[in-house]
Amino acid sequence: MTEHNDVTTGELMDFLQDHMVMKEDFVLELSKMATKEDLARMVTKEDLNRQKAEILDAMDDKLADLKGDLVILNA
Repeated sequence: MTEHNDVTTGELMDFLQDHMVMKEDFVLELSKMATKEDLARMVTKEDLNRQKAEILDAMDDKLADLKGDLVILNA
């Protein structure tokens, strides 16, 4: 035997009022969400690590040049 749970109009209206959202609120929240294009543009950890390594390599090169310049000045 199947049991049916009939929903009354009052219960339906209560549910709708509890879960109602204003269009402006919906649009605002929707605009905060990232799109596929946003996700594609986001930098990955791998990109950050690669950039960090490049910066450290450049700093090492600058320090080596500076050390060479200081040795020449002291001579």
